[in-house]
Amino acid sequence: MDDFRKCNFCQYYDEYEGCEWGCDNYEDFKPAKLRMVEFAKEHDISVADLIALIEMG
Repeated sequence: MDDFRKCNFCQYYDEYEGCEWGCDNYEDFKPAKLRMVEFAKEHDISVADLIALIEMG
């Protein structure tokens, strides 16, 4: 699984159960801001870089 997959940073995504909402082609994507900040800190990258990586994927 890709660490930078958009689903991983969605409010509706649960890392144990998967997507709770079942969006179609990321139309209902709602960013989980705190999850994004935590991930960026853990991997020593900026949030802007993380967003760019997510958008590339």
